Amino acid sequence: MMKSLFDSIQKLIGSGSRSLIFKYLARYGYAFYRIYENHNYEFDTNGEKQVINKLKNIGLNTVFDVGANIGDWSLMICKHFNNAHIYAFEIVPATYNIAQKNSLNYHNIHLYNFGLSNYLNTLQINVSASDHHINSLHNIHKLEFNDTVQVHLDTGDNFCAKHNIDNIDFLKIDTEGHDYFVLEGFKKLIEQKKIRIIQFEYGRVNIQTKTLLYDHYLYLRKCGYVLGKIYPGHVFFKEYDFQDENFLGPNYLAVLEDDSEVIKILSNN
Repeated sequence: MMKSLFDSIQKLIGSGSRSLIFKYLARYGYAFYRIYENHNYEFDTNGEKQVINKLKNIGLNTVFDVGANIGDWSLMICKHFNNAHIYAFEIVPATYNIAQKNSLNYHNIHLYNFGLSNYLNTLQINVSASDHHINSLHNIHKLEFNDTVQVHLDTGDNFCAKHNIDNIDFLKIDTEGHDYFVLEGFKKLIEQKKIRIIQFEYGRVNIQTKTLLYDHYLYLRKCGYVLGKIYPGHVFFKEYDFQDENFLGPNYLAVLEDDSEVIKILSNN
């Protein structure tokens, strides 16, 4: 029945697909689809904050905030987990200075002015004077940057080895299209299952960096993680499907597949 209904609608649309009414229907349909798929980058309302709320009884001791920006996410972690050690990385010096001021009264935030990737390097980052949220190591289509700044990159594995960090409870990555490369830099810890929960961002910038959601699934599933998209109220864990490749974002979560307690807590509304 559903197939015949779909075929009828398709024929109807096909016969008048260039008409104004179908143009507006398509536009509003896509707008509703974006809402349905949680196209929302505000962590207070898109489900990220609720994920942290649900983990209060689990306890997070070692947390990484890669792409800390001005430090809001790290401060949220502090409010939920007073004793957590938070390692925050903000690559742009001007933004790092703001994050440093914001975290002055929080002794458990360790802030670093360099970025993480899959190799050690020094290169240029694109910087916007009007919106520090879009600073990126990549040239983003239709976004104008005012300047470039020389920055340094390390790998997660190298940083952890230097600081005697053996396990990470929560790794959050938000690096404007560079997330997959950051994951690769934690290769050793990920393959040894030493990172319990991983959050990464996925969206339109992934088109330019040529890192598909499929790549994230393929890599992390092979290493023993289950993946799910973060929605307000719950995380929807599922296997990858081609239709998931919609570049709408915003965030996905990976949890070790044998960590049934965390998976159950995060799955429930």
